[in-house]
Amino acid sequence: MWDNDGVMSDWVGNFYPWLCAREGWVETEWEIWHHYRNHEMHDVEFVEALKEYASLGGFAEQQMFPGVREAIQRIKDAGHTQHVVTDRPDAAHADTAWWVDTFAPEIDTLSFGRDKTVFKAYDDGPYYAIDDRIENVQSMIDAGINAVLLDQPWNREADLPRVYTAEEFAELVCSAGE
Repeated sequence: MWDNDGVMSDWVGNFYPWLCAREGWVETEWEIWHHYRNHEMHDVEFVEALKEYASLGGFAEQQMFPGVREAIQRIKDAGHTQHVVTDRPDAAHADTAWWVDTFAPEIDTLSFGRDKTVFKAYDDGPYYAIDDRIENVQSMIDAGINAVLLDQPWNREADLPRVYTAEEFAELVCSAGE
């Protein structure tokens, strides 16, 4: 299972400059998951900004991180099914489906929601997942999924399994059972 934002694509690199321009903020490094709180923006306001960004097509413009396409292909070539589970506003669903079809056509399913364990319903395990949110990785580990964090500035304090590149994740998946 692949998360999209912060794992497959650079949502911070696209969304954060847009948000700074919208709010008149000076851009700094996005250091924690709830970085917008550093600017005294509340969660509800952040979600509304995400919805606006989605309605403007921002999620269709996100850049795929280097090496992700090759890692997805390697996992597909090894015979694994792959799923994207992403928590995006409804207004982003069509653009997200287009983005996955365009940039990662090897992906088998796309699901939306906060519960990242839903992909377990699509096939038998073993299950592997990569995400950038501490809470998501912990809940997947608790559900019996071999989940890892993709190292990002906002998750470095977590003592959880992690990888530093998509290729490392592909290696983990492809070497399992060897």
